[in-house]
Amino acid sequence: MSQAVNATTLAGLATQELRAALVAVTAGDDNAAGLAENLGRHLSAVGGATMKTLARASDLQNNDLMNVAGKERLLAALPDDLVAATGDSLYQADVHADLIEARHLAELLRHDGRHDRNLIAELQNWTANLSQGEAAATLAGLAANVRYSTFLAGPMGESLMARHGIKDPEFFRRIALEALAVNGTDEQRKRAAALQEGVPKVRRVIGLYRGSRDATLDEIKRPPAPKPSVL
Repeated sequence: MSQAVNATTLAGLATQELRAALVAVTAGDDNAAGLAENLGRHLSAVGGATMKTLARASDLQNNDLMNVAGKERLLAALPDDLVAATGDSLYQADVHADLIEARHLAELLRHDGRHDRNLIAELQNWTANLSQGEAAATLAGLAANVRYSTFLAGPMGESLMARHGIKDPEFFRRIALEALAVNGTDEQRKRAAALQEGVPKVRRVIGLYRGSRDATLDEIKRPPAPKPSVL
């Protein structure tokens, strides 16, 4: 049963990668760690229900003593039962991944406003006589300086983009994320790594669990191959 093997293989990969993915996404943040723990529980529930259903289908298909109509009725109920058992957990896993990503992004770009007066004065000096042609390059250079990165990722950056005709709404935020990932504080670098590496790992693992579940659905819906006749 090649599809069953595929489901089992996907489940094995998911289980193998889950713990490392959850660790990679925490970045030393207790809030993110709690979300990751809950996410892991939801995925483990999906894996358990999937393997239980796959085993049940195999048992039924190989049971030559059971009434055929009864066997078909039980097999026919398995797909809906599996979807019901896993649908909410997969949804919650996606939600938790989104929450972890949003938390790291918000904390990474959180701006300390204690020095805003000085930053405003400095940026006004840098941008006072900018021409339209040199604005994007100059502002990009300023955003890449971690002194200004988080400040320009907020309302100040929006004002400068409007003034100098920059249409990309992610212009300052994208540059800030790249700069902080390399030159930010230790906490900022950890959060950037969680966003760049941990979140994709978690989403891959969610996809593996969903793929294993879906492969199992395909397998149990397919009529079993006829057994060879014995002469």
